[in-house]
Amino acid sequence: MASHLPLHERHVAAGAKFANVSDWELPVAYGNPAEEYALVRRGVGLLDRGDFGLLELTGRDRGAFLHALVSNEVKALGPGQGCATTLLDVHGKVQVVLFVWVVDDRILVVTPPAMAQKIAEALDQYLFSEKVAIRDVSGETALFVLAGPKAPETSERLTGARPPESQWSHAAGKLGDTPVRLVSGGRETGEAEVWIAGPASEAPRMWDALVGAGTRPVGLVAFDALRIEAGTP
Repeated sequence: MASHLPLHERHVAAGAKFANVSDWELPVAYGNPAEEYALVRRGVGLLDRGDFGLLELTGRDRGAFLHALVSNEVKALGPGQGCATTLLDVHGKVQVVLFVWVVDDRILVVTPPAMAQKIAEALDQYLFSEKVAIRDVSGETALFVLAGPKAPETSERLTGARPPESQWSHAAGKLGDTPVRLVSGGRETGEAEVWIAGPASEAPRMWDALVGAGTRPVGLVAFDALRIEAGTP
């Protein structure tokens, strides 16, 4: 049976039509996909990334440990920085694309849908004497994306903060009374993107604040059209 997004009922109320994607029941459109496409091209649209996973790495060796297993520079990243990278197997073959966010006392790793536990187990196999703890915090975190040329200014207007322009760099802010992390995305759609991460317990309030401020949701039909046009795999 397909999993529902934690905010499934909010999407139903917004008029979403759903489809099964990788064992998730995801919104594919909220009405007219062409209008949703135009929102992202000309203004800003909202995507719920509640199907994505999130791992937390703590311990003094976390940077060096992760660096040895992925394709991009990780151990030199400081708090507020991040990168997109790929997890490699023992033969150097790409297994999966990950997004890495470095904060003061931990590293957060965003995983594709339904893969957080599998990736955590794969990483754990390489732990020997390193001082690293790996925890799946997917259920503790809400993830949203503002996409479009007005995404940075919209995030700043709503949270009082704007992330650095370099991809996957991030900054702290507040959406209402909710502490959030604002992350410059990888331009999957070809437009500016700001990921917003906050406590899962506050997800309904976060969604309501974003929609209440005039940000409209975008389904997968429009998102995939934008992604393909941008040449994003």
